[in-house]
Amino acid sequence: PPGETGIEPIVTASLHGTGGRITIGREFRPHAGDEVGLQDGSRMVSTTGDTALSLLAPAEGDRLRIRQESGSARFDIVPSVGGVVVETSLGNVRVWGTRFAVTIWPDPLHAEPGPVLLEVGVEEGSVEVRNGAGGILLEPGHTALVFPDAPPSRIVVRARGRTWTEGIMRDLAMALDRSDGRGIARAVAMLRHQGRDGALAVAERIAEG
Repeated sequence: PPGETGIEPIVTASLHGTGGRITIGREFRPHAGDEVGLQDGSRMVSTTGDTALSLLAPAEGDRLRIRQESGSARFDIVPSVGGVVVETSLGNVRVWGTRFAVTIWPDPLHAEPGPVLLEVGVEEGSVEVRNGAGGILLEPGHTALVFPDAPPSRIVVRARGRTWTEGIMRDLAMALDRSDGRGIARAVAMLRHQGRDGALAVAERIAEG
């Protein structure tokens, strides 16, 4: 029940389609496309098959706290009293009511054991992304990238055209040459947010050699 602050803590969730009940402290690994419903009407959907999540006891002033260890998930949070926090090993995401996505990138070269990049994209509302090195506020359409021991930064969308595609190609080539897993993850994350036209432009540039 709501406390003196009017905040009703979210301590249970359910996996749609199976009726499975999720409780505090227990890790769950939904399949890609699985939807998890929360008691206030909020939802989260796993978008990859390697997503690992845990429901944690909310801190004072918050109504929901989730730990995401891996994979990618989209969150649709109902506006209400109390904050919502998604914790990761690279930084925390805080919202009050919004739609956003959290992706944790492993090292594509498997040189580093843990995650090398946290990616947070906002569809609606505002989101704060923060770690020990700093924090930023994101608005709809913004995406943040967070590397270990570095402050969050926004993706800079380059202008379309040959200059833009050559820039992406240069980033990828340099990262591959250095066997730099973090650089590869960053370049792929940037490309992912340029939309279909941007991806096609880079594919055409690759085909040209």
